[in-house]
Amino acid sequence: MDSTYKCNELNTHESTIASLFDEDCRNMLKLPESCYEVATYVTVKTNAYAKFSLNAGCHTYSTSPRYANSHLLVKLTAHEVIALDEDWRQIANHRRLYGPNCQESMNWLPYLAQIARRPRALKYSGIYELLPQAFREYLDGCDKNALGQSLRALALLCSRGSFEVAVNVTAEAVRLKAQDLDSLLVIYSRMTDIRQFEAVISPAGTPKLAALSLDAKSYDEAFLKREKEGSVNA
Repeated sequence: MDSTYKCNELNTHESTIASLFDEDCRNMLKLPESCYEVATYVTVKTNAYAKFSLNAGCHTYSTSPRYANSHLLVKLTAHEVIALDEDWRQIANHRRLYGPNCQESMNWLPYLAQIARRPRALKYSGIYELLPQAFREYLDGCDKNALGQSLRALALLCSRGSFEVAVNVTAEAVRLKAQDLDSLLVIYSRMTDIRQFEAVISPAGTPKLAALSLDAKSYDEAFLKREKEGSVNA
């Protein structure tokens, strides 16, 4: 098809499609410098646990412990619920909940970071009762001097991965009776660092070796004999 055409009704001369497009662009209005954002802003009141509800109390969202019993501005989009402070800075961001069933979206990172600053007040802060059972069992077994460090470690696990992973790690630590911080980080690495290794194929002609078995009875007999001799000499 020829790049030129003649339109008797609109144009009395031949024009290229490119030139007509450029002319349309010159006559267009400029786009706004600021992006138009489709969002609704509402004011909410948080409860003693720094949570607020939407949709007649059906959907609950967390913020941060410092904003308990406060009025906050909340930005609502089609997919997000964003709590803002008085300077319009983001406090918490949640995936927006839908449906008639009561649901809750909880972000534990601000709560763990807050109580890590004052670990001795953990059980009196009201946050302790909100923690999952695995978290409570792990923190109950921690030394009081290392409690703040353990809370910061749990906050670190939540920030590195998901909250569900942090719960599974602490549950495994409780099962293994591993309360120190290093053990907690090792368990996290073991549960999350999944590496795929290629299968090792033995070359043809490799002899088959019998499985190695260890018999420690001779060592036991030698140690028991030494203990008996030592008790006789004493």
